[in-house]
Amino acid sequence: MKVLFLLTALIIANTCLIAQTATQPALGNGTTTDPYQIATLENLYWITAEDSIVPSPYQAIRWSSHYIQTADIDASSTIDWFDGLGWSPIGYYCESPNPDILTFRGSYNGQNHIIDALFINRQIWCVGFFGYVYQASIIQLVLRNVNISGNVRVGPIVGYQLASTVSDCYSTGNVSGNQHVGGLVGYQASSTISNSHSAVSVYGNNRVGGLVGYQDNMTINNCFSTGSVDGNYYVGGLVGYQQDATIDKCYSMVNLLGNQYVGGLVGYQSNSTINNSYRTGVVSGNNIIGGLVGHQYKSVINNSYSASLVNAIHTAGGLVGSQYDSSSTSSYWDTEISGQTTSYGGEGRSTEQMTYPFDADTYVSWDFANIWAMDSDHSINDGYPCLRQMPVSIEDNTISGSSVTLVPTFSNYPNPFNPETTICFFLPQNTEKVDLKIYNLRGQPVRTLIKSTAYPRGESSIVWNGRDDHGRAVSSGPYLYQLITPQKCMTGRMTLMK
Repeated sequence: MKVLFLLTALIIANTCLIAQTATQPALGNGTTTDPYQIATLENLYWITAEDSIVPSPYQAIRWSSHYIQTADIDASSTIDWFDGLGWSPIGYYCESPNPDILTFRGSYNGQNHIIDALFINRQIWCVGFFGYVYQASIIQLVLRNVNISGNVRVGPIVGYQLASTVSDCYSTGNVSGNQHVGGLVGYQASSTISNSHSAVSVYGNNRVGGLVGYQDNMTINNCFSTGSVDGNYYVGGLVGYQQDATIDKCYSMVNLLGNQYVGGLVGYQSNSTINNSYRTGVVSGNNIIGGLVGHQYKSVINNSYSASLVNAIHTAGGLVGSQYDSSSTSSYWDTEISGQTTSYGGEGRSTEQMTYPFDADTYVSWDFANIWAMDSDHSINDGYPCLRQMPVSIEDNTISGSSVTLVPTFSNYPNPFNPETTICFFLPQNTEKVDLKIYNLRGQPVRTLIKSTAYPRGESSIVWNGRDDHGRAVSSGPYLYQLITPQKCMTGRMTLMK
């Protein structure tokens, strides 16, 4: 009997440890002038809880209210919520006759405070911190180290964003789903995303993007993505599928892998426009692969470039993999870095022609006074142009002038080299998984120097002796070296001279 009593007490105690508690915010009344002040995980759960848990005010009222976050919040305990389902998204999709009452229609200002280690494992539609938002505003929300899995319309900040605004938001971690899966937002319609970025490992089947899975009749501006994207069809470094939409002043540096319709910035572009954007890193896939766009359909690219290594088994292009009734104006791809001599759009240039001081017939009519900045000492973006008012990585400061010196986070010396070179990198935090690989300009792997290894915060270095994985000396010429972490992907170029 005593053993049974102790076992029962232990079960009750353990249940109490993982139970969800809804606590109404101590301050605010939910209006625009006096929003609820969110300071704890219990306050967050109060927003999303069912009416049976919080009968007053009703969930529909809470999902039409206004909020500000006043402190960082540890959400790691959500991994034990609801028998492993985790966080319950705010606003959800339903086939009922009147679905609007199920959406979040208020505002949330994170004030750049962090929500850390949010966990969701729900194989439903519209999965994220916010599941389904309509006519809502979400600003300055930071979700760090998320672990989110869903079915359709899956993203850390929002699963399904309709007629709403997302601004100055940021996410890191892992996200997976079936289709419409993004590193920030899963599916975005008639909405805007601005001044936001993601450093997420994104996994999905169809319409998968580093920032947004599916972009429909909307605008993305001043945004970027790092991390990695692994998908099947319609896979993009920034957006998987772009429909009747605009991307302006954006870039992607994700490590990208897909099957068909794979693009460094956009996988499939339909009746849409890309302006003043660029892509670096590695793009790999099977068929219809492009350094910037996989396939263009009645679409336009203006004043943009790709310096991506493009690996493909079948149809590929340095800037665009394939196109129909589309155009590219004053846009370029690096023929040496890409390993591609042709493209369905754009103009091919050598690395020397595309990096500072670039040729006069490259970047024709580009606005270097207001939009683009020159990397005159090759310390910011390896000599390629970068966007003003946009960091080149999450750790960098904002670029405000035509020539800005930042401390490099990834470099090698000497360069050119013979017979060996030292590759140096700086990690802003302890990192559980670091990979460092060498590629030739055809995109073929030459040497793995670091494989899925944990590294501490700070500066590290490793020597490459100019030999491949079999110990054979490689030939003279240019090579690419790529560092991949869960937060970012960086690529550098070096030359072996014998």
